[in-house]
Amino acid sequence: TDGSCPERIITVTGTSDAIFQAYTLICKKLEDVDGSKAKDRSSDWKDDLTLCLVVPASQCGSLIGKGGSKIKEIREVTGASVQVASDPLPGSTERSVTVTGSRDAVTQCVYHICCVMLESPAKGTIVQYQPGRGGLSGRAMMGGRGDGRGPSNPLAG
Repeated sequence: TDGSCPERIITVTGTSDAIFQAYTLICKKLEDVDGSKAKDRSSDWKDDLTLCLVVPASQCGSLIGKGGSKIKEIREVTGASVQVASDPLPGSTERSVTVTGSRDAVTQCVYHICCVMLESPAKGTIVQYQPGRGGLSGRAMMGGRGDGRGPSNPLAG
């Protein structure tokens, strides 16, 4: 890449198990890349991995749950930090969900988020986020959505 657009969207579709397996491999690769960069940095570097998921705003309420109960449960079960952005991504009806923790915590958290998304399909029209139109200042994005050729819900398969 030419580096002009530091955000990357990775669309993962399939069954819940296939998505979990894909994110496990993606997280391992990101951890390997970050780990090799960490050798060149100070010893203060933390092992935590951060993924920003792109989730239709209409599904974020289900992810948060009544009074924050669902997101709290996911945090407690996985040990990952989960933050749901209050505003949609620029030019879209999608919001970022930032997941931080160990590789295992992040992949378990993604699995639980997928389960919530399956239980509560997206409603209405989804205007997909396009990197490069402003955004999350260089963080990697992991998109949970279709590519225009199939269903918009990544877990519909």
